[in-house]
Amino acid sequence: MEKQSERNEGTKRLIRYCKEIFRQPENINHYTEADYKIAERKYVRFCLFGKAH
Repeated sequence: MEKQSERNEGTKRLIRYCKEIFRQPENINHYTEADYKIAERKYVRFCLFGKAH
């Protein structure tokens, strides 16, 4: 049986990967700092669950 911390680490790695993909000059230069965080969060949620809500 897998430990909870190992499953959490996999999820954290996937989230970091999605954030790295989102961090492109076209996104960084387009959004304000507050809007960037919101857009990044929505993008990560889209990557993980396939929907933005």
